[in-house]
Amino acid sequence: MKTVAVLVNPKSGYGIKINMPGSDSIEKYDPLESTTVRTAIDFLSALRGMDLDIISSENFMGGRELREAGISEFSTVYHDAEITYREDTLNFIRIVSSLSVDIIIFFGGDGTAADISSVIDGNIPVLGIPTGVKMHSAVFAISPQRALRTLQLFVEGSIGASMEDVVDADEPSLLNGVQNIRVKGRLLVPASEDVILESKREYSDPSISGAIEYLQERMDPSLSYLIGPGSTCKMVTSLMDISTPVYGVDIISGGKLIVSNASLEVLEDYTARHRCKLILTPIGGQGILIGRGNRQLSEKTLSSISDQDLLVISSMEKLSHLAHVVIQYGFPSIAYLKILYGYGRFKVVPVLHG
Repeated sequence: MKTVAVLVNPKSGYGIKINMPGSDSIEKYDPLESTTVRTAIDFLSALRGMDLDIISSENFMGGRELREAGISEFSTVYHDAEITYREDTLNFIRIVSSLSVDIIIFFGGDGTAADISSVIDGNIPVLGIPTGVKMHSAVFAISPQRALRTLQLFVEGSIGASMEDVVDADEPSLLNGVQNIRVKGRLLVPASEDVILESKREYSDPSISGAIEYLQERMDPSLSYLIGPGSTCKMVTSLMDISTPVYGVDIISGGKLIVSNASLEVLEDYTARHRCKLILTPIGGQGILIGRGNRQLSEKTLSSISDQDLLVISSMEKLSHLAHVVIQYGFPSIAYLKILYGYGRFKVVPVLHG
């Protein structure tokens, strides 16, 4: 029987609710409103049929979710309060690192991964279930569903593990328009095709300016455009002399800024009333197009946008390192995408759905 430590960061992903680039600075939150808590309950429900020895905490850092998922047989090694902080994560991992644990599964984002890597030195495999705002580290499964398959293969001994980078973006810098991503540590991660085993890469390819020019010349002034996050997409607004936060989704119409850094609710309302085209770029090194770094684009918003109105741009350098792009939710019928990488130049890339 394998021993699995379960860690839930109930604050993870909460930044999406208040339109922030992360959740690190949030002190007041309601764990009952946490999407991470709901995701954890759904995921843990699938573990009921597996022969596992589970250890966790007492409250929202794992215990409550396990009990809600119908799992009562688990060991409590940490007593967390209803509202938890970074120190609670560190304390729990310190305890776990002293025990005989086969794998840690955690629900969180880059901040949670960085905290874990600051305590353990790679001697315990770790699998991240992506629920944060930022998830650029090479420790996360593509989706909770794929994480379950990875966990099953790992406990069966069918796959091994490899050391991968944990990265995180500085939130104050993001708020000031600078995407400052740094390596925070390394973790041992199950080596599965369902896990993104590469951290986000930054590219500076001047050839992208041709793609931006081509795109801008063909923008229909009668339509609205959602400009996604990231420095590549923000070149579109920059050429219009519009400055917006690098982490936000902006609404443009007729060459004018309608909403800067639109919230999830604003995007849902606006796309329900207007035809919109969506401009996105995949995450460098990872190829994720939807589901990380742009979770303010909800399934409801994406359902209002047609497949033909999804426009994807990329530098050639970034594109040359991608075998496919990943769409974790939305646009279920898209199997291939034409990605614009130069002036009138496209590359067709297969799509992997989460």
